[in-house]
Amino acid sequence: MIHQGRYQVDRRRRSLPGPAGFTMVELIVVVIILAVLAAAMAPRLAVFGGRRVRASAEAAAELLSVAARRDALTSQRVALDFDAEAGWLRLLTYAAPAEGIGRGVWQEDVLAPRVELGDTELVRVLADSVELTPRQWRIEFPQGGRRPEVFMVLADPARREFWQVGLP
Repeated sequence: MIHQGRYQVDRRRRSLPGPAGFTMVELIVVVIILAVLAAAMAPRLAVFGGRRVRASAEAAAELLSVAARRDALTSQRVALDFDAEAGWLRLLTYAAPAEGIGRGVWQEDVLAPRVELGDTELVRVLADSVELTPRQWRIEFPQGGRRPEVFMVLADPARREFWQVGLP
């Protein structure tokens, strides 16, 4: 306490009973800061999903190119195969039966890595302008014949971004 003349001035702060808390102004400032941070992060998170779709589309395009080169440069029959349950797109090669007895089998090409689509959705598939079921299909490249024209549309799960992949 300080004495000033005849009067006593109490400089001690009087506190209210009960626990200390935040003022309304502090709460509003924190909410505004969180809103600004969320607004800054939302576009980046949306782009991240688009990057995965883009990576899947580029991998699918590369697999189509490998299939076309394989068809043009070798005498081996090739096919593109897709199964939505497994979530991958792969290149198959035809193994002829030994000594011409029995039937040949389609085997996954070990030199061409399969494309794992993950969350990427295969929306539409066309082979020579014929629409295929996007859930499961196989496109065979006829040996010595004209290569089929392949067109695919891939999208993110929310269908905000679409990518087109084609093999003319």
